Amino acid sequence: MITVDAQHCQRDHVTYLAERGADWMLTVKGNQPTLLQHLAGLPWRAVPDVTRGHGRRQIRTTPPRP
Repeated sequence: MITVDAQHCQRDHVTYLAERGADWMLTVKGNQPTLLQHLAGLPWRAVPDVTRGHGRRQIRTTPPRP
């Protein structure tokens, strides 16, 4: 699992990871409006999103892999 910040949310970077069979988690911000709009349309409510730990509630939203 590879996690990266919004700086690496670029097509070439994701292609590189995908070609090597990596799993990744990217931060998407407003500088990627088309991707952000596409992600907003995914069925996020179908993904289990709540864990509890360290005395706080954590919400994680990751879509299922196709």
